[in-house]
Amino acid sequence: MKVMIKIFSIGLITLAFASCDNWDQKLTLINGKLDTIFVAIPLDESFKEHPIRLDSNGDTLWTHIRYISPGDSIQPLSIEGMSWEETINRKCKDSTLFLFFFEKELLKTTPRDSLVSNQVYSKKYSYKVKELQKANWRIEYKQ
Repeated sequence: MKVMIKIFSIGLITLAFASCDNWDQKLTLINGKLDTIFVAIPLDESFKEHPIRLDSNGDTLWTHIRYISPGDSIQPLSIEGMSWEETINRKCKDSTLFLFFFEKELLKTTPRDSLVSNQVYSKKYSYKVKELQKANWRIEYKQ
């Protein structure tokens, strides 16, 4: 009887792990600059909001903002519990991942409203899944 309970328990645990959300963090964005950079990852060819949010006092809110300190990296989560391959192939326009990078100086000198309306950014990268696999899912923003 105890053996049956152990087998049943192991089966339930295995099933629970197998059905968990499958957000993956294989995508790695690396900051090769000497200053902090910010990144937006929209589902199409344009970004819809400023990469830095401000509270009512005009202070920067760093929570949930994708920024990368100098020489550091981040591994953003894919969306809706999908793998990055699924996210790119099912959700992104033309099955292409778009990355918009913003240097701090650009964000300081460009008015907030014109940044989005004029689509002003420091660099824009676009990748198909095969290109990301070839790059081992590592993207470096360089000097």
